[in-house]
Amino acid sequence: MARGRYHCGCLVEILPLILTLLPEVSSESFRDSPASITVLTHSPLTLTCYAPDPSPPPSILWLVNGVEFHTNDDRRTALYDSTTGRSTLQFSEVVYSDTGPYQCQAVNEMGSLLFQSDTGTLSVQGQPSFREPLRSITASLGSQAVFHCLVVSNPPATVSWTHGQQNLSNGGRVFLNSSALIISSVQSSDEGYYYCNAQNSFGVNSTSAALTIGEPQLPFELIISPTGNPLQRVIGSDVTLDCEVGGEGLADTLHWFHDGAEVTEELTRESNGLALSLEHLTVDDEGGYSCIAISGSSTISQTIQLEILIPPTVELSPSVSNILVVNHTLEGPIPNCIARGFPQPTISWLGPNGQVLGVGEDGALVLGTHLTRSDAGSYECVATNSAGENRTQLTLTVEDAPLITVPPLDTVTAYGSDVSLTCAAEGPPTPTISWSRRYGAPLGNSSLDLSGTLHLFSVSGEDSGVYFCVASNGYQPVGNVSATLTVLDNPRVTSLTVSPAPILSSGTTFTIVCSVSHGPAPFSIRWYQNGTLIPPADSRFQMVAGEDSGTLTVYNPDQSYSAVYTCNVTTEHAFDTAQVTVTVGSAPVIDKTSSDTDLKPGEGAFLDCAVIGLPNPRIDWFMKNETGGIRQLVATVGEHYVVHTESLQLVNATQQESGVYECRAMNELGTYNKTATVRVEGTLLLPSPSLPLSSLPAITTPLPVTSSITSPRQPLPGEGQTPPLSPRGDLPRPPVGV
Repeated sequence: MARGRYHCGCLVEILPLILTLLPEVSSESFRDSPASITVLTHSPLTLTCYAPDPSPPPSILWLVNGVEFHTNDDRRTALYDSTTGRSTLQFSEVVYSDTGPYQCQAVNEMGSLLFQSDTGTLSVQGQPSFREPLRSITASLGSQAVFHCLVVSNPPATVSWTHGQQNLSNGGRVFLNSSALIISSVQSSDEGYYYCNAQNSFGVNSTSAALTIGEPQLPFELIISPTGNPLQRVIGSDVTLDCEVGGEGLADTLHWFHDGAEVTEELTRESNGLALSLEHLTVDDEGGYSCIAISGSSTISQTIQLEILIPPTVELSPSVSNILVVNHTLEGPIPNCIARGFPQPTISWLGPNGQVLGVGEDGALVLGTHLTRSDAGSYECVATNSAGENRTQLTLTVEDAPLITVPPLDTVTAYGSDVSLTCAAEGPPTPTISWSRRYGAPLGNSSLDLSGTLHLFSVSGEDSGVYFCVASNGYQPVGNVSATLTVLDNPRVTSLTVSPAPILSSGTTFTIVCSVSHGPAPFSIRWYQNGTLIPPADSRFQMVAGEDSGTLTVYNPDQSYSAVYTCNVTTEHAFDTAQVTVTVGSAPVIDKTSSDTDLKPGEGAFLDCAVIGLPNPRIDWFMKNETGGIRQLVATVGEHYVVHTESLQLVNATQQESGVYECRAMNELGTYNKTATVRVEGTLLLPSPSLPLSSLPAITTPLPVTSSITSPRQPLPGEGQTPPLSPRGDLPRPPVGV
């Protein structure tokens, strides 16, 4: 083999391989699928598929080479009639790049695949065409010149090269093949036009460019930014690819290619570069982007791979939002968590408290076999990839026996207050709260609100006891808790008695007994005399406290101990009082009386009867006449007498007024009587010291015995004074004869 320098020129177009994994979905649901067909280039074409008519109507997607077609242009348009289910993909003219498999898919409003059509293949035939025209180059003498010719043809074309009218072939300084022409050690005679000719059974097509002899090219390089291979961007975002020329030389032209196809839009030329702006990125924008710089006979390129990231979508299959647990067992299957996106998302499950849980086959949540109320709550399936995160929730509802979460508390309260006993329970199902009392006792004046709280109003001792809160929801066991209510009854003085009696003689020891009704609260008793507190240290009194009573004993009292005595019963929350009047006195003693008196008819006289005694004695007058009859002088004013406070006045006496007069003084402590004889002239009457008591008529109005209990509600000091004894005194004596 001859020694020398050999060049292998090869321009390869690398097309992306897109692998789409589809679920096993029946194609029987489509009534018609895209047909496999072969058409000529630049011919119009319509591909059709018919979907069924479920409700609601699905959306129809077209897939070309396994990639969703969703960008209409001036050559291709996708149309869909939801009323008929007919979807069409219309081509105004077909080009070689339309070659490939076509398929329809029906998806629901959530984007989930329902069914898909069969796949039809489109084949395009016709005259050869070129991916780009042949580019003119400038080369210096002795350098290398390279022409690139990219031919697309079906059936395959035969490629030939000509320089002017001269056919070229391999040999010497020329190397050629179906995609490139390389001329080594360029000479002046190489200058001129070169033609790339492509021919198949449908015809011939040519493209040409000029080779110009120029100055040697300075070296240069290409710099693409941003960096990263692959360069990753999220779908829907924007990116600008900058291609900058560096080094000593300059490029004649800069071009951007996407997967071998030149990009002619969204370009911005800069002082030393070319920027490609891509907005609202889609999966169609994914692939290799090459910046090619041509300077004379030199061509250099840099390529960057753009990878479109798709944030996760996540859904549950079957599509449920809640699963039910009854008697610790699931009522249905746990749905699978299905995530889609690029890169393929990873799936994780989080529990109600954010704890990471196990993930089963097909992304299912791993739960235990014996589920309880503690397992209830909201679970999240989290799908994550480098483009983002998405979540969906699944609620686990556990139906179980009620659980009382807020039990009632033992309560001590005052008599007459309002009380609320709180009780709360949780299900599900939501429990019903009811209340009862031990031994079936009534709940009294009460109400139950929606939250389960029992309200008791104006409680008394009868409301004291054990209260039961019962929560029920149809599952056993029911919730049952209790609390004790203690009502501190207001103390009450049930009786206040004086022994031996409320009226007694001086020197007679007496005891006042204060009987008390009370609740469990401790009580104390204070004694008051005429509203003044009796100190416990007062030696004149003895105070004794019992379990349900208190006593006050007064030894050898005199009349100064006559007073209103008050028993005051006090607890922490309330008090009660009662009063009794005690009189310390003496039996009646007649202080002044009249002697026997003689009168003439028509005269008058006073019969005195001044009495000392406490309580004030009651005075009654009796008369026994000469015939032996005894009568009580009841009326205050009689025909011939007037009864005064301390005397009996006789007026206009007649012989009928002759007789024995008795003054009888009486109080609760005794009786005293005194007699005097009145003789009216003309009457024969023997003196009589007194009338026999047995012969006197009964007193028509008995003496009262004073004893009372009252219950004032105000504090005692300074309250009430013992009224003074009524003074004795004689009424003015009227003139005799009146």
